[in-house]
Amino acid sequence: MSGNQNTGDRIIQAALAVIGERGTNGVTTRIIASKANVNHAAINYYFDSKEDLIEKALEHYYEGLEDVFLILKDQEISAKERLVKFSEDYIRYDSRFPGVKHHLMSSLIVGKDSVSTVSRLMPGNMQDIKLVFQEILEGLDDKTISFRAMAFISGLTYPLLMTQYGDIVMGSEYGENALTREYIKELINSLTKE
Repeated sequence: MSGNQNTGDRIIQAALAVIGERGTNGVTTRIIASKANVNHAAINYYFDSKEDLIEKALEHYYEGLEDVFLILKDQEISAKERLVKFSEDYIRYDSRFPGVKHHLMSSLIVGKDSVSTVSRLMPGNMQDIKLVFQEILEGLDDKTISFRAMAFISGLTYPLLMTQYGDIVMGSEYGENALTREYIKELINSLTKE
């Protein structure tokens, strides 16, 4: 059974990589099978359809993203350090799958049902960000905290969506590098000033 799970996991990882490179419109099961180094029939064995595979891959993506959001609850480090660590891990995670983030944002904009997981998780995730900002900015009203939390997640997400323009806008790719760390520091400092 572990061999079966391993093959299914490899297919999901390959699907995420293909979605990350091409978005969901560029996904074919043949491309995924090739990337996973499995026979095309294996995809049909593990998944009911291409849509089922994409849905399962996106669920896997959301589970990983939820792990990143857990950083915000780590009381062993300061609130600002949580924001920095969260930012670095969020960017690192989403940089692996830029097409997934594009699909997610497009689906949210047009209100597709395929993002019901996001609709379910988003309020809790935003609340976790707000709680960290409340810890740093004691005394600010809830509306201001909400605005800063939204600006924070937007400030992390927008550059991920604009990956092909990273060199133009930042002078470097957005990801694991000194310039991105400097951007994170500036973003957090600007939003945590009273």
